[in-house]
Amino acid sequence: MTGSIPEAPGPVLAIETSTPLGGVALLAESGLLAARAIEVRGAHSPRLMQAVEAVLAEAEIDLKALAGIGVSVGPGSFTGLRVGVATAQGLARGAGLALFPVPTLEAVAWGLPAGLAAPGAALAVAMVARKGELYGAVYEAVEGAMRPLLGPVCADYPAFAADLAALSGDGPVLLAGTAAPELAGFIGGYATVAPALFFRPRAAVVAWRARLMAAAGEGFGPEAVVPHYLALSQAERRAGMEAREA
Repeated sequence: MTGSIPEAPGPVLAIETSTPLGGVALLAESGLLAARAIEVRGAHSPRLMQAVEAVLAEAEIDLKALAGIGVSVGPGSFTGLRVGVATAQGLARGAGLALFPVPTLEAVAWGLPAGLAAPGAALAVAMVARKGELYGAVYEAVEGAMRPLLGPVCADYPAFAADLAALSGDGPVLLAGTAAPELAGFIGGYATVAPALFFRPRAAVVAWRARLMAAAGEGFGPEAVVPHYLALSQAERRAGMEAREA
């Protein structure tokens, strides 16, 4: 539900690595200058840097000429978020740029076309997490802003569906995200599922949201931006189990 491209003192680079299909985008007031999709699996830092270098080269823009760097901060893939945020931090630190952290679920909500949702509909974004859980949040689009109504949370499907029902009452709900089709089965007939095309966060939308932050002077230093995991990583779960068994 993005609108016109916000004014900013220069182009914004965006990095999105929260899902297996990530991307990099470069957005200026004139429009999308360049973009690359990347497969986010394992140690993909070299592929990410290659994509960053490719979009800058295609647009013939030096890193230091940017207004800043937008980065998707989660929740999502632990490895993807770690590498994406670390890469954004390194680039910003080296070029003296601000970072604009964009919540991943909010980026999905911003990417939904305005015509998909009924007037006044709650926008529920749910991404597959692990072990029968989802990452979820509910928003309301109000006067060019995305007002959070619930979350982000990490919850099982029935619990999130119950919270969503209590929040929305009999009002319309638009579901988006990779967990939306399964979540719809716990909700009933009052929810509409968005087309799968809009299930994942996109780097271009992250860039658009980052430009809003740049225009408002809402940048952060590299060390102030961290991933928002919401759940324990596999290594942390294993360490906790070992501690309890000791």
